[in-house]
Amino acid sequence: MKVETIVAPFVGAIQLLIGFLAMASAYLIYYDPSSLMIGTILSISPENVALFALLFSIIGFFSAVSGSLIIYEWVFS
Repeated sequence: MKVETIVAPFVGAIQLLIGFLAMASAYLIYYDPSSLMIGTILSISPENVALFALLFSIIGFFSAVSGSLIIYEWVFS
């Protein structure tokens, strides 16, 4: 059995999870709900909130797409 066939689903799942967590943190930073106050805890100034949300969204999106493609390739190969 190849190492690729064993490791690929784990790497894809981890990348997918990181992507979704990054997008969720972008949401929490941008909207800063009063119950969690993530933006306040990280001491992000209001001027930079949109920048951090955009960066986390982009990183999360590409990580989720990459993880999905790894899993897709593993399933259909």
